[in-house]
Amino acid sequence: MAKKSAQPIPSDESPGAVEHQDVGVVVIGRNEGERLMLCLDSLQRAGAPLTHLVYVDSGSTDGSVERVRARGVDAITIDKPFTAAKGRNAGFVHLTGKHPALLAMQFVDGDCEYFPSWLDAASHVLRTDDSIVAVTGVQHERRPDATIYNLLCDVEWTGVVGDMDTFAGNVMVRVAALHQSGLYNPDLIAGEDPELSVRVKKVTGKRIVRIDEPICLHDVDMTKLSQWWKRSVRSGHAYAQVSRMHGEAPLHFWKKETRSNWIWGAALPLAASPLLPPAYTYLFWRIYRDGRRRGLNARSARIYAFFTTVGKVPQALGQAKFWWNEVRGVKSRLIEYKGPA
Repeated sequence: MAKKSAQPIPSDESPGAVEHQDVGVVVIGRNEGERLMLCLDSLQRAGAPLTHLVYVDSGSTDGSVERVRARGVDAITIDKPFTAAKGRNAGFVHLTGKHPALLAMQFVDGDCEYFPSWLDAASHVLRTDDSIVAVTGVQHERRPDATIYNLLCDVEWTGVVGDMDTFAGNVMVRVAALHQSGLYNPDLIAGEDPELSVRVKKVTGKRIVRIDEPICLHDVDMTKLSQWWKRSVRSGHAYAQVSRMHGEAPLHFWKKETRSNWIWGAALPLAASPLLPPAYTYLFWRIYRDGRRRGLNARSARIYAFFTTVGKVPQALGQAKFWWNEVRGVKSRLIEYKGPA
């Protein structure tokens, strides 16, 4: 299991003169400010050559594009509607156009500080094990104790080291596999990473793994209940949209999650049954027990269990939002929960 000890701190030491000429790095962002500068600095310490690095901007108003270009890094912009998937695709096309022989592409969220050892560790895995198509590592929140919402994200990032069903935004993927399976779905406003994971595994028949190596510190910087609520609505929307695409047999992808959200987040509250208190107490206790088994301390497990239980409601609303838009033939718009840095 990934470590849940105190968050490691990226070192200022560079891994040396190692240049990853067969790895491209795509960074996406929107109004990330100093977080983006820290991200770029960390990638250069990790050995990412400037020629193989591109930043893709989604309508920032904080001067991100100009600051990135001033550092000698390629920066491109995408048009509305903005999605993370659209940004990652644009970066992939840009770099593979310049460097057709790339082995792998490292996708990076612009609010993350990477560890110097990551590019070496991840690319070594792909070079030495042909059975692996994508690799990620141990990710933590930068300040998990600053707010309970940061803590929730830190718990969310924690997972078992070894084989995985899906990857998230910070991942290194074989370029050949992306050519084979297709890129990110640009119409998804969330859940684009798990959706691509499903296609990559199905088409290539290869493994996705998490290695026991720190990849980055993520900075969600979530301080308000309203931000957590919007993020949960966005998650529910992703569950509905992606399960519609891959929920049928044999995958049944995210069918269990969408059913759980409907039951706990909509059906039971609307029923206003006297059984509600014991039912939600049972759900809370089940999630709490699972958290403790995963290595969370008692306080973290209680917070995680409470918000996961309550979060069924905004997730059900997110699913309803998706289906309401589907019925009306309206394309869903980006659900933003973070403001400018």
